[in-house]
This record gives sequence, C-alpha cells and structure tokens, in this order.
Amino acid sequence: MTAGERGGHARLGGGTRLRNALGEQFMARYDPDQTGLSTRDRVALAAYTEIKKGRRPAACGSTSRGRRRRKPRREIDELLAADGPENVLARQRCRDPPRSDLVKWWRSGGARETTMGRGVADSGVSAELGGADDLEAAAAVFTQVRPRLFGIAYRMLSSVSEAEDLVQEVWLRWQTYDRATVANPEAFLATTTTRLAINVLQSARKRRETYIGPWLPEPVDTGADPYLGAERGEALEFAALLLMEKLTPNERAAYVLREAFDYSYAQIADILSSAEPAVRQLVSRARKHIAGERRAPVTAAEQRELLTTFLTAARSGDLTALERLFTPDVTSLSDGNGRKGVARTPVVGAARVAKFLRAISTWFWDDVDVRWAITNGQTSAVLLRDGAVYGLLTVSATTEGIDKVLWLVNPEKNKAVSVAG
Repeated sequence: MTAGERGGHARLGGGTRLRNALGEQFMARYDPDQTGLSTRDRVALAAYTEIKKGRRPAACGSTSRGRRRRKPRREIDELLAADGPENVLARQRCRDPPRSDLVKWWRSGGARETTMGRGVADSGVSAELGGADDLEAAAAVFTQVRPRLFGIAYRMLSSVSEAEDLVQEVWLRWQTYDRATVANPEAFLATTTTRLAINVLQSARKRRETYIGPWLPEPVDTGADPYLGAERGEALEFAALLLMEKLTPNERAAYVLREAFDYSYAQIADILSSAEPAVRQLVSRARKHIAGERRAPVTAAEQRELLTTFLTAARSGDLTALERLFTPDVTSLSDGNGRKGVARTPVVGAARVAKFLRAISTWFWDDVDVRWAITNGQTSAVLLRDGAVYGLLTVSATTEGIDKVLWLVNPEKNKAVSVAG
C-alpha cells in the first residue's frame, strides 16, 4: 500500500466499524457481483460517486491546524443514524477524491462520466428522458438499444450468459444514473457496455486458464437476428471469435465496433478514451492478425452443404469421403470442460481427424438424432439423445474445404440453442 493510499484510508475516519458499515450499505449498489473489491475500495468508490453528484454537506466539519477532526468510534452509530451513510461519506471525503486504483477504473470503465454520451450518432434514440426518476422513459430507451448492446457484449466475450449479465449490469447503472445529464443515450450505453466488456474479458481469460480441454465460444441463436444487433455479420462466426481471442481487449473492442457496427474512428476513440490515430492502429493490427490466419470463408449455403455431407460421412465412418472434405491442416476441437467421453486435446491433420471420426462412428452415433439450428450466422447440427440436447456440432470451412470441426458438448453452453424441426 502506498503512502497516498494509507492517507486516503485514514481520511475515511472512524476505523474499521465505519468502513464496514458503509461498505455494507454500498456493496449491493456499486458492486452487485462482489468481484473481489475490498470494503475500503467500495467505500471510496461510493464516496467518490456521491461527491461527483454534488451531495455534500454545508460544512466539512471543524478543523484544527488545517486538519479535519476525526470522529471517535463511539460516535459512529449515532452519526450513521442521524445523517445517513451518504452524507457521512461526503463529509468524510469532502476535500479530496479517493486515490484508490478502483476510482481510476470507475472513471475509465464504469460509466460515471457524462462525456461518454458525446460523439456517437443518435440513430433515432431521443435524449428526452423526462427527468432522472422517469424509469419508464429510461426503460424505453434501453429496450430500443438493447440488441446492439448485447451484440457488442457477445462479440467481446464470446459468451451468451456473460453478455446477458453484462447488459443487465448496464441496465442497473442506467437506472441509477443522472440521465438528465446524458446528451446521447445510445452513445452512453454503448460506451458503458464496451468498457465493462473490456474489464470482464480480462478476468474471463484468467478463468479460462483452468478450463478442462479446448475452450470454444458459446453458441448464440441468430435465427431471428442474423447480425445480432449489428449493421453487418462480422466478428460473429466461430472462426472469427476464435481468432479474436488472440487480440488484446482494446484491439478486440476497436475491431468489433468498426467492422460489425460501423462506428467511425472518432466515435471509437471517444468510447475507448483514446486518440483517433491510436484507434486506427488498433483496428489495423486486428485486421492484419485476423486476415493473416483466416482464409477466404465459404458462403452460408456452402457451409450448410459441407456440414450435411460431413455428417453423412462421419456417421458411416467413410475414411476416404472424410479426407476429401478436409483441408490438410484441419483441426477437431471438442469443448466439454471435462465431460466424460469427450476428447480433451485437439486432433490435427486430415488423416488423424478422419481416423478419429471413424473410430467413434462405431458407438457415438447410436440413438443420436440430428436437428438444425442457426447459430453465429451459420448452420449447426443439434445432437439429441433421448430427446435432450447432447451437444452442438458445426464446421468452419474455406474454399479449400473444412478447416475446423467444432464439438460444443458442454451442457452449460447449449442452454439457449433453439432446435428447428
């Protein structure tokens, strides 16, 4: 802990009891998921937020030789009961903002700055919210842009469940924010979503280090909305999502906003709190990385035809037919997170993948029914056993043939898949 942090800690006043009492008051409001924040940081964050809203007492308390008098511990309960925790926080911190690193995070990614609403086209969303307490108007605005917010979050996180949780967090913040200060609600909400997604992505990558076997993106149903809230279907297919896992969070955000949602470089710079030339570099690096590792993909119709042919050959264990479908460096990836009977290492090479499929054809396809689904803009085969979804199977293909066979058999990832007849 630095000297500045120690000083900030002391200026809260009142010792552990005050910090704990105030921390509990604000824990649910400012950190509903309790993602590892200390009580001190929760209090500091709450104090900073209250002060930014102007909730200060008329006076900051008596001073002596330039220093504020600290409340003794026996007065804490009376202080809380009389003034309420918000005023206590403001009084304890009215001179200086907290110096915690959490505050820096909050200012850059926590959607507390009103400048986040500038620079992005309005796209027909009205900024008239009818006042800070008009939740009905706030809900109408949020509902209108929600598909876009989910599209951004999913492309950033490659997870339906995490994207839904993040959008819900954005809604909670939108409810409590002073919406009268927001000039452009759509820009504000998109900025909040992107910045939170960058933070979540950093922690998600650490969690995936303990994942058992290959990790694949969670499939998302795009039957009703092929572009998933975007202007284009870019950065949505499994192959693209896998390649984006190798980008830095800021590169990924810039690439998603530019390629899928057609944001200008100036708008992206405002969202990422960066300069326009730096954003151009981020997008350029992301494009080069993805283009360098991805060959020309086939059309959606061609992908479905290849998947259908592949299923026929895989069920029969036809080695020759399988090898004809594959590129020389084809890879079979099975995402089961330790599920019994699921391969935990990638199988690489046309001959090895074909032999692997022939080996499992003697038992795997027994009692398996196949239905179709549109996920991530492409056709997938939903594998059913005893009427329940066992997993999802799809292929990624280029003009040279199938280059990836993807088995998504982690039950937690297939809950949102809708099955066609």
